[in-house]
Amino acid sequence: MALSTLACGLALALPPLVVDYPVVTDLPQHLGQVRAFLESLQQPSSPYVIQWATPYLLGYLLPLLGWLAVGPLWAGKVTLALCAFGWSAAVHALARRAGRGAATAALACAPFFGTSLQWGFLSFLVGFPVFAVYFTQLERALD
Repeated sequence: MALSTLACGLALALPPLVVDYPVVTDLPQHLGQVRAFLESLQQPSSPYVIQWATPYLLGYLLPLLGWLAVGPLWAGKVTLALCAFGWSAAVHALARRAGRGAATAALACAPFFGTSLQWGFLSFLVGFPVFAVYFTQLERALD
């Protein structure tokens, strides 16, 4: 199952990594938010205000990590690659928990290329692995 998780993660991450501009509608906006975040940290008197209690703040964690690790030009691609690996890991963990095989998990990886990716709903892509961990832990607690 670990080999399938890695192979599916690579297969999901490859398309965003090989194109010049990933076809994700809101990706430039998300990266712009990271830039504004960094500017507001460096200049507290700037017109930007960080809203720490916003529910979609976690969605900006991966673009921020990508920005800090590889710079702004590759941040979007790295963000999508991290989302792809997180999606693959979550789907495979759920399949393992349900007693399903690697083939089932591999098929369940295909919806990664759906609406959430294309429209740039990074909060959903980042939140799905978090939800899978929560769901798995909840099932264990109920057992």
